[in-house]
Amino acid sequence: MSVWDQAVKDPLTVCRLGLQLTDDLVENCTVKGQTISGGDYTGTRFRGVIFRNCRFTDTVFTRAEFVDTAFVDCDLSGADLTETFWDGALCRLVKGIGIRMSDSYFTDTVIEDCNLRYADLSCGKWKGGVIRRCDLREGFFNECKLMRFTLSDCDLCRTEVMKTPLAGVDLSNSRIDGIRCSDTMAELRGAIIDPLQAVEIARRIGIKVK
Repeated sequence: MSVWDQAVKDPLTVCRLGLQLTDDLVENCTVKGQTISGGDYTGTRFRGVIFRNCRFTDTVFTRAEFVDTAFVDCDLSGADLTETFWDGALCRLVKGIGIRMSDSYFTDTVIEDCNLRYADLSCGKWKGGVIRRCDLREGFFNECKLMRFTLSDCDLCRTEVMKTPLAGVDLSNSRIDGIRCSDTMAELRGAIIDPLQAVEIARRIGIKVK
């Protein structure tokens, strides 16, 4: 059964996380309704785990691995997930305001319907990833490497995308007002945009549109 089906049906054994599980392994279970403050899961490997209705405050997941793992309707605001590894994972309806996910690696991972305002996803490597219907306003998406990456129906207003080539990425159904690029806006070269977005970008680089 895929992680998507598990996230809906919760067929797995329910378990509870301890406050500290550094360099440990948690697998094939559902974690439901937990509130954890100050947790430390540095280097922990989560495999086949479904997190549902959980809240993590001041929690560290640095260098953790999330394989076939899902976060559904969870609060990860302010959590530290730098240098994490995601493979076949899902984040759905996650509140992640100010979440730190820089220097992470994402393979075939879906992030959807999430509030990631002020999030730092810089220096990420994406292979087959999807971000859709997410609030990414005023966040950081700098120096990312994108391969077979899809961005759909997201809010990127005032989001910083310095040194992230967006060639081939369809931005036409996303909001990009005030998106923060280099002076030449080279990051948007080759991106797919709609006519109204093109007019705004032209104005920003000094082209007068009649």
